[in-house]
Amino acid sequence: MLEEEKAKYALNQRYFEYLKKYLKEQSDYTDIVAPSSIGIADANLNQLLIQLAELKMKQNTAFKTENLQSPFRIDNENKINQVKKNIIEVIKNVENSNQLLFKDINSRIEQVTKLTSSILDNERKYIELKRKYKINEELYNILLKKKSELAITRAGNVSDTKIIDNAFVSGAPYPIATKVYSTNIIIALMLPLAFVLFKYISNYRIMEKDDITNVCNMPFLGSIGHIPDETKMVMVNKPKSSLAESFRSIRANLYYFLPKPEQKVILITSSLSAEGKTFSSVNISSALAVSGKKIVLVGADLRKPKVYLDLNTRGQLGLSNYLVNKANLEEITMTTEVENFYFISSGSIPPNPAELIASPRMYELVTELKKIYDYVVIDTPPIGLVTDALPLMQFSDINIYIVRHGYTQTKFLKDLNEMVQNGIVKNLVYIFNDYDISKNYGYGYKYGYYRNSKYGNGYYEGEDVEKKGFWTSFKRLFKRKRYA
Repeated sequence: MLEEEKAKYALNQRYFEYLKKYLKEQSDYTDIVAPSSIGIADANLNQLLIQLAELKMKQNTAFKTENLQSPFRIDNENKINQVKKNIIEVIKNVENSNQLLFKDINSRIEQVTKLTSSILDNERKYIELKRKYKINEELYNILLKKKSELAITRAGNVSDTKIIDNAFVSGAPYPIATKVYSTNIIIALMLPLAFVLFKYISNYRIMEKDDITNVCNMPFLGSIGHIPDETKMVMVNKPKSSLAESFRSIRANLYYFLPKPEQKVILITSSLSAEGKTFSSVNISSALAVSGKKIVLVGADLRKPKVYLDLNTRGQLGLSNYLVNKANLEEITMTTEVENFYFISSGSIPPNPAELIASPRMYELVTELKKIYDYVVIDTPPIGLVTDALPLMQFSDINIYIVRHGYTQTKFLKDLNEMVQNGIVKNLVYIFNDYDISKNYGYGYKYGYYRNSKYGNGYYEGEDVEKKGFWTSFKRLFKRKRYA
């Protein structure tokens, strides 16, 4: 009862704090919580709050349009301030009385607490001991009951089964070793075969000539084997190698595809970078030059030129400078280390390579080169990435498409086949690059001196003469030790 009364006075005190703060910070007094709503029955305070709200409402309505210096408005504001002072005074008086009552209640609560604490202490100890006794008694009764039930269960527990014969092993023990070994050997053989089959089925790159002919129907010009080192000028540095012989075969096939004297323009392109387009351009040009033909190689890749790296040349002026009328033909034409082999570099990289390639100036250049040289070889950007090579294909006599083994993707050949069927690309042949010649081709056909066969041992310069088997090496090692 005393605690409830104490809580009531505490609530009244919080309300008075709220009321003082509201009167201090707010100017609109229509939303003040009435003291009667929380149980404060102070008629004087209620009347003052009602009067304050009415004066404020009168100021907001009747005197809203009045001048700030209007005597009526000033009088009303003075009344509002006076009422606020009266409310603050009433609150102070009520708070003083509440503090006295609060002290009285706390004193009475303290007396009652001291009086009952001594009585309840002994009673609390008694109740605690009684509860412990009751718990121990119930626990003892439960254990005694369980003991009796267990004794009765043991007395009546008789097994209804009987062992007639003990277990024994019949035949060979399991697992059978031979069966386990044979199963593991089969699994060990099947897993690699399945993996190889999966790799073969899921491969989307060109691996054989049939992969090309199944997608795009274009004539075969020749094969180029894998490059074992960093040699770029194969026809000059390794003229007796199998790679040089591959380019001689391609040269012979080119004469077949270009039988007329006026057919001079050879364009070389591919799907992507790193397929051997520039390498093929340089060595095809070298093969034609060493046969006595006057050749010019035009580096038409204005985006990412690389031909000058293979030829170890670098001119200040090139094709781009000629196309923008900043240089003439004599200024951009350079000689190479191969006789009859001339070179026009790409020049400065322009901001609009596609537009320059398609300009009439490019056609004029090719027409002029055809008058001077026996063959004009044009190295172009990859057709699978940019369209720079398409305008040049309109006036080329043969378009050589480089397909690299294990690198070129089938989807690019499908796109190329659509361009062929639509008449966008004509006179198209392909070269199979980076292919293992020893597996299939010698001079570009299925007859000839195979690189690793017994008929071709030592025929090509700088290549393996003989494959040495393990048994031969072992016998030679034994003889070497024997006669040492």
